[in-house]
Amino acid sequence: MHNGRVLFRGDHVVPPNEELRFRVTVVGESLGLRLLNGLEGVKNVKVGSVDASLSVLGVEVLRIDDLWRVGGSRFRIEFLSPVRFAKRSTMGRRRRVRFDFCPSITNILLTTINHYSTVVGLGSELKSWPYLVRWAYNYVYMRDMRGRVVATRHAGRPELGFMGSVEFEIVSRRQSRIQQLWHLLNYAELINVGTGRSMGFGMIRIVTTSQGQAGSSQGR
Repeated sequence: MHNGRVLFRGDHVVPPNEELRFRVTVVGESLGLRLLNGLEGVKNVKVGSVDASLSVLGVEVLRIDDLWRVGGSRFRIEFLSPVRFAKRSTMGRRRRVRFDFCPSITNILLTTINHYSTVVGLGSELKSWPYLVRWAYNYVYMRDMRGRVVATRHAGRPELGFMGSVEFEIVSRRQSRIQQLWHLLNYAELINVGTGRSMGFGMIRIVTTSQGQAGSSQGR
């Protein structure tokens, strides 16, 4: 990031002595300790052919249980870098990957659950995730979407992804599902969403736009 903006598109020229920031999210205590030990004492690095100094600005340690915090019934997800979602074929194997660029709540949840189940593992609280996705499809409404699909290049290849913001509203009172939803959203904010996380795609920020829980009695 440079001056608060995620760098993802093409080549960038940063003036001398200006600051670049990056965030590393590590899941697992042993991996986190290895990272910190590896950074300890490192002051000078090369970024390409440029000499640079490295400073650790801060470390935030969260337990999985810390992510069970619930936000408001209306929230906005801001996509700070492009997002896209790879889709499986329903008619045999295809040679090229097909991407969906719609930041729907089901796309966001499915990609997050896939990462969560692989890295953390699904405990008893999230074993019913198919029902959570079905609930979200019916009771988490998209109220506003602003943005566009942008083109960038990575490793010489053209890449597309959605950039902008989407506002959602929960129209259900079912607390167990609301808690599961927010647990996964809080996790997604740490590890990014969609396909292409390793090249900086899918970085998000979640902003609550209303306080309290959902105000509808429709939830089942």
